[in-house]
Amino acid sequence: RAQQTTPTQQPGGAPATSGATGGASLQNGAYLSALQPTVDNGDLSTGSQVMSAKPYPDSVTFLCLPASGGQPTEAFDVAGHTLFTAVVGIPDDTSNVTGVAAQLAISCTGINTQTQQSANDNAVTLGNAEIG
Repeated sequence: RAQQTTPTQQPGGAPATSGATGGASLQNGAYLSALQPTVDNGDLSTGSQVMSAKPYPDSVTFLCLPASGGQPTEAFDVAGHTLFTAVVGIPDDTSNVTGVAAQLAISCTGINTQTQQSANDNAVTLGNAEIG
């Protein structure tokens, strides 16, 4: 079952929409589908996906794999951004979708912007994190 946080909107309150290239820039941000991943271990694909019979045109989809060799499945450079919203779920066209259970796992890897070396053990907050 897909869970939604606050939807991203364009100025004037209109829902953000995508162009044919896989992601449109938003006010003060961008869809992950428009960004190049810094780590891609999960066979990342971008574009429209359907979850719980609702289309999501600016989706990023990847294999559900545990972190390996100190690297996450996928990573994106999000420096300078302060808000992350997403609908998380299993695409409707997943084979044996009724037999698949999803677990939300969260990890964070810090990078020192001057040395480009790992800088872990920093606190991370998921403000008002909610599932329904």
